[in-house]
Amino acid sequence: MAKNLKRMITLIVHKHKRPYDKAVIMRFTYAKNKRKITDIGAKVDVFKKRGVRIFKYLIRIESLNTKTPKKRGRKKGTKNGKKKKRKH
Repeated sequence: MAKNLKRMITLIVHKHKRPYDKAVIMRFTYAKNKRKITDIGAKVDVFKKRGVRIFKYLIRIESLNTKTPKKRGRKKGTKNGKKKKRKH
């Protein structure tokens, strides 16, 4: 839901799974027809003032233009195909 608002948003998700001191920060920015998503995973609580903040990040760029859907199923006539005649 947060990524389709078409304005800059910072979303912080605190994971409640092991390891417990983990937070994921997602930042959505927009430019013309592109969406830039920055995912930051922090190993320690980001709200603490002390301690070393170890983190990893990933930057993804998505297009806002929707692709035309492909036709479903196989093409007509491809199941049996053309049969080759044997030479006698």
